[in-house]
Amino acid sequence: MRFVALTMLVLWPLAATAGDSLEAALGVERQPTFYVSSIVGGSFATITQPELPPGSPAIGNQPLATGGFAAGLSFDRPGGSLRLEFEGRSREKIQFADFDPFVGSLTQGADDGWSGMVNLWRQLDFGDRLGGYFGAGIGAGGYRYFFEGQSPGATVSGSTGITSFAWQAGGGLTWKLSERMELDVGYRFFEIAPGEAELIVTTPTGTIRDEVNTAFSASEVLVTLRIYEPFRAMR
Repeated sequence: MRFVALTMLVLWPLAATAGDSLEAALGVERQPTFYVSSIVGGSFATITQPELPPGSPAIGNQPLATGGFAAGLSFDRPGGSLRLEFEGRSREKIQFADFDPFVGSLTQGADDGWSGMVNLWRQLDFGDRLGGYFGAGIGAGGYRYFFEGQSPGATVSGSTGITSFAWQAGGGLTWKLSERMELDVGYRFFEIAPGEAELIVTTPTGTIRDEVNTAFSASEVLVTLRIYEPFRAMR
């Protein structure tokens, strides 16, 4: 969250110093409006090992909470606006356990989930207060993958930090609460590209190190409170 706060402080002077260049590139006439957002929501998250076949014990789904902040610039466009923003979020721990008669007990999961995204949203006004938007974002995401397995002849364990390319896409509806405040309810599909995690296999005859691919994805419903020109009173 400290990284997100720092980014917000950086974006604010950029809105003033780089506004003219951004306006020319996007074909708008007015200076962009700076905004900040608070985000909370729920994710139906999935963690997998892509190399294993579907339906294997090392695949699981679990609902979890997510939250974070965003800061960006809104450009006036015909019928609405175009929003360019940076978003930072964290996610709760996901964990699931299973038992296989041949492998034994298995526990797999991910915690310390995070993402930093650059998003582009096209917003359309349906009336004085109601609007809708769609768009996508790219960036980076990560988590700590952990795995524990126990069988009569071996113990498998691992804990690896994963950082990889991430992307998301979605849309939603907005409702203007006031001139400068907006409520946003939206859906996003989010995914972190596969990364390699180390597993340590311990047997009576010795220790073997192995690597597996692991991936994280989620369908997310988010509620966002957006405030435009939050520092107006400081001018």
